[in-house]
Amino acid sequence: MLEFSGYQIEEFGEDTARGAIWMPDILRCESTLSNLPWILTRMRKSGVPLASIGAALISLVMASCTPNKGDFLLTNKSNETIARATVSVCNQTIELNGIQPNKSASGFYEVRSDSHYDVTVEFGSGKTLRTQIGYVTHGLDYHDEVVVTDSGIEISDAKTKTQ
Repeated sequence: MLEFSGYQIEEFGEDTARGAIWMPDILRCESTLSNLPWILTRMRKSGVPLASIGAALISLVMASCTPNKGDFLLTNKSNETIARATVSVCNQTIELNGIQPNKSASGFYEVRSDSHYDVTVEFGSGKTLRTQIGYVTHGLDYHDEVVVTDSGIEISDAKTKTQ
């Protein structure tokens, strides 16, 4: 096990691909790019052909820099109109307005980090509901349903898809 800039990196033996290294998910786009010289040197010293190094680096950078997608359907199962709903997730805020009873509206976001949904609903009567629900994890796509009733806000089981 190697230690580099506070990250533990496990080396695999000769039984696997020669000189292959495993890097934890924490090495995302910004740290991967800054550690590129070290990664390149480490792979060269292990005897990996230059073409393999290039292919591995391109794959690593593309996988670590591509955000996953998330969407949700906010369904109004209350007896009054939702004047305004705000949903914050992964440092993004989506605002939905004028959702009639038994109707829905959709929101979309990029899964850039681990997060939960902060949901605030303001009804036409002035009544407000707030909650934190669900959880999203970097590396997956999400399709959730947020259900608003007269007394609360709930999330259905998340439908996730790995990248």
